[in-house]
Amino acid sequence: MKRTWIWLLLAAALLGGCGSQGGDTDQNGESGGTDGQKSMGRYLEEDMSLPEGGDQDYQTAMQALDGGGLAILGQNSGLSVSSDGGGTWEKRDASWLQELQQNQTYIADLALAPSGAAAAVYIDDAAAENTEGDLSFAYLYADAEGNASDLEIPRMEYEIYSLWFGTDSRLYGCGLDGKVYRIDETDGSPEELMDTGGLVDSLGFTDRYLIAFSSEGVSLYDLENGTQEEDKILNDFIMDDGTVSMGLGTETDNYAVLAVQGEQADVIYVAFNKGLYRHVIGGAAMEQVIDGNLTSLGDPQMGKGGLAALADDEFAVLYPGTKLCRYVYDETIPTVPEEEIRIYSLTEDYTVRQAVSLFQREHPEVYVRYEVGMSGSDGVTEEDAIRNLNTEILSGNGPDLLVLDGLPESSYRQKGVLADVSGLVDGMTGESALLSNIVDAFREDGEIYSLPLRFRLPMMLGDTDAVNQVTNLETLADVQENLRQEHPEGSILGFMTEEEVLYTLGLVSSPAWTDENGAVDEEALTEFLTQARRIYQTETAGFSAEELEEYVQNYREAWSTDVSGEGHYYANASAGALDVAMGQQALAVGSVSGMSSDFNLISTVAGQEDNLAYGAWNGQIQNGFLPVAQVSITEGAADRELAQEFFCFLFSAQLQDLELPGGFPVNAASFDRMAAAPAGQEMSGIAVSGDSGELFSLDLVWASEEDFQRLKEIAAAADTPCTGDSALEQAVYEAGPDALNGEMSVEDAVSEICRKAAIYLAE
Repeated sequence: MKRTWIWLLLAAALLGGCGSQGGDTDQNGESGGTDGQKSMGRYLEEDMSLPEGGDQDYQTAMQALDGGGLAILGQNSGLSVSSDGGGTWEKRDASWLQELQQNQTYIADLALAPSGAAAAVYIDDAAAENTEGDLSFAYLYADAEGNASDLEIPRMEYEIYSLWFGTDSRLYGCGLDGKVYRIDETDGSPEELMDTGGLVDSLGFTDRYLIAFSSEGVSLYDLENGTQEEDKILNDFIMDDGTVSMGLGTETDNYAVLAVQGEQADVIYVAFNKGLYRHVIGGAAMEQVIDGNLTSLGDPQMGKGGLAALADDEFAVLYPGTKLCRYVYDETIPTVPEEEIRIYSLTEDYTVRQAVSLFQREHPEVYVRYEVGMSGSDGVTEEDAIRNLNTEILSGNGPDLLVLDGLPESSYRQKGVLADVSGLVDGMTGESALLSNIVDAFREDGEIYSLPLRFRLPMMLGDTDAVNQVTNLETLADVQENLRQEHPEGSILGFMTEEEVLYTLGLVSSPAWTDENGAVDEEALTEFLTQARRIYQTETAGFSAEELEEYVQNYREAWSTDVSGEGHYYANASAGALDVAMGQQALAVGSVSGMSSDFNLISTVAGQEDNLAYGAWNGQIQNGFLPVAQVSITEGAADRELAQEFFCFLFSAQLQDLELPGGFPVNAASFDRMAAAPAGQEMSGIAVSGDSGELFSLDLVWASEEDFQRLKEIAAAADTPCTGDSALEQAVYEAGPDALNGEMSVEDAVSEICRKAAIYLAE
């Protein structure tokens, strides 16, 4: 089949990227005083110095050492030890690590023990050149004096991919089968301890317990009794949080959850995006010590590479390649800042979460409360969430700002819920100026009620003649049918299911399905389904029924998951471009959301062959763009001035300069700055395992000046938001498949869609 499972080998540096003084809290982390008294005291974040070269480390490990001191082992910076809490650093011998670097090995993981011993997982050149694409890991162990030797862990069907040290400096490993092993440091022999049933994100240790955080939950192993245990409170607390996604990532020094031993053998401190929590193993509560919303712990761009409990009830967290922070308790400040603003979105948005974290750190006197209507784990439906929000708004207790993605923007605007922000937007000049075409697309009679933080561009890549011929859905179907005559077997566009066709084509068409009064435009909807049917049937004609069934069974769940935060994977133009480069499909259409692994992939692939080109992709909407995180200020904002300050911050260079997965920046200067590659990102490489096990590799280079100017021209021409009626879109996705596969006529499907949409709108 055409789809491939992808793993990355990065050829250049990646970006990384105890006390309980915080007051009694419940499992949701809510804290406050009693009898109306203000609760005082909270942990403050302070920057610590990194070892020299530490800002270039993409693989790291941090450990509090036996007898005091803090150690950091970095892929580039080596081994450094601080005896003054991170004030100064002393280099220690790690010549074994330098030798690995000199041999240009890919270091997959580093581990550091309380004794000062270290371990590494790596892939050497010989393995990387394996023509079968069957790469295997190699392992190294270095004792506390720096004496290193190969660790001969036996080859297993599911290899060990990460190493960890316990509080006694014993070595442990995690296998790709979800099992956790104790590793003999002398001969590498593994002893299986437990099976987590999922991919392990990280291990935590106390003197008595080993705690594994995996994609299937939290598993405990009693090191004294040799038994696998459960802790329902800890497991439910971690797994019920919809924002935590644990498992095997591409950067093994960035973890979703980290844990260290507390003041006793049955006490652990757990750090993740919601903050730092204290838990007694087997106990009934999770006590919030540090609120993630008030610190870098809640910043989604700050990967967590290490956690250490320091003296005097202080903590240290390493954010690889970025910074090292100390958390110190201050009993003189309020537990929760006195000023507060509330921002609401139907589902959690990565860009908004990033903005909240940055603004919070700059304004410690303000609490930015980010409320999400649907966590994904509480059973709340979209209808329930919107109904609850409307009740709050009507009662005068609504949020200060709204992220309108998925919300009834038109209704809110008509009812006077949204404030005009044109004065704020027009006041953004110079370095703060926004892209005029994006702003004007949201201006109505001079007023602006919302504006997106980012935007995505519909683009296509393929044979130059084919790209030039496609101007709408009909011509896309024409080109596809012509290509099918030339290529009777295999994939043309890469859409194997009805859902993939409807969703992807809908990106550039859904606004056309309603007229200027908001009523369903049946003619436009009929045209959409007619062309979508042609495209689906032409695509599937290249496969047997058995191949299509195999795809549905084996790949549908994986490829329909929003793995990137920017939409379904198959609807990303860069994913299709990679398949074009591999010869597995002829044409790629979809959205483009950024530079480093998105547009750069498209421009790189287009530069490989003289007959390949890329350009804007139009459907039923011409010159469209996809707005992301469309934000408004509400008329009922409790503190209008503070809400306006936060709104302006959302479009400032501090946030807009960041490359975020949601899309391109709206700030004009930030967009222009994307032309220059960040340090260390001029080139990277990907290796892809093909259908037959062959290895395909591609050197990704940052877009040339010519390519960036082409991207800028496409962005400047985009003047129409591709946002349709969500209820109508849902009806199309539900009834449309039968029109594509022939079980229903297009006319009957349109009637069914209109009926379903009317029901949704009535609700």
